[in-house]
Amino acid sequence: MKKFTKVILSVLFTCVLAFALLFFFAPETFEKISAPTLTFEAGNYTDYYYVRLNDNEKLAYTALKQKLPKFSEKIPIPEISSNEFNNVLNVLSYDDPYLFMSDGGTILTVGKLKYYEPAYKLTKQEYDSSLEQINLIADEILKKLPRDEYEAQLYLHDYIINNCTYSDTDSNEESNIIGVFLNKKAKCSGYASAFKLLLDKAGIESVLITGKAADSDGNIQSHMWNAVKIKDSWVYTDTTWDDPVSDDGKEYCRRIYFSMSEDMLRRTHGEFEFDFEAKDASLYYYNVINAYYNNYNSDTKNAVARLIAAAAAAGEDSVQFMFVSKSAYNTAVDRLFEGEEIYGILESADRNSAKHIETNSVRYSPEEEHNLITLIFQTKD
Repeated sequence: MKKFTKVILSVLFTCVLAFALLFFFAPETFEKISAPTLTFEAGNYTDYYYVRLNDNEKLAYTALKQKLPKFSEKIPIPEISSNEFNNVLNVLSYDDPYLFMSDGGTILTVGKLKYYEPAYKLTKQEYDSSLEQINLIADEILKKLPRDEYEAQLYLHDYIINNCTYSDTDSNEESNIIGVFLNKKAKCSGYASAFKLLLDKAGIESVLITGKAADSDGNIQSHMWNAVKIKDSWVYTDTTWDDPVSDDGKEYCRRIYFSMSEDMLRRTHGEFEFDFEAKDASLYYYNVINAYYNNYNSDTKNAVARLIAAAAAAGEDSVQFMFVSKSAYNTAVDRLFEGEEIYGILESADRNSAKHIETNSVRYSPEEEHNLITLIFQTKD
């Protein structure tokens, strides 16, 4: 009887010890194994990339979208391939500029269940503080938003360019909205994400686009910009390329890549896909301000004179205009400056301006790459 009791007690002690060790050293693992299944539900999102995912990817997308802002250490995910999951991680940040807190992670398989362990780039306290500051800044920007949809987008485009400097030093913050709104330094993904955030807050439909583009040295690199809906038409805007790094150290805000059609954009950008057509070139910035010309002729000269007169009346001292073709651009440069026709245009502008314009002096800056001419004139009391 004593021996039998000792054996029973020994076995019982061993079982209790094993159970305690399992629970102490791996409580989460024990809980997971004991759960037969996990239920996943897809979200009801209308985000551009989300609706294009397969059913399994949508489940993972929803799990991450709900759990990442809470800084969960382990996020249950459905059975999914590595390629599918990487796709989810990419498009999640494209759809939502706020989801920048993680930088990769690890997929764990426990029994028949999968979990994702995110690697967070900052603490939850740091993240919450950054978001609070960003939202305050964004709300202040939107207080001055013009009512006209086109002018609203141009205002947001100009704000980002005038308040941020391009930088690509491999800093994590340069790649997201912190770089633009808080640090004032960002690369293309930061610019595009910040533009999308402001457009989202303004109720303007937009999509972050990824593709390839050539840098100033002609090297093809990965790039990011935006597709934006204006007056029921889709166009492309690249805020990064409208904020050039100048040789003289001056800050410039261009509108060359604002509201482009696809045909126009594909002259410099490529390897991208978008499900909606962007064919309307009438919304291109230089078309809207009547400064985009097919030819150089008397009509063009009259149009340039009107641009100068309007700029002078508004207190500005420069105008820009662009030509569709290289031949028209070359003709304009030759006749305006070599042929000195610019002085006749200045005289015409002066006659039709409320502010007197100096007609014997002008500076100009030609940009052959874009068929663009910048005129800098003087006004007189």
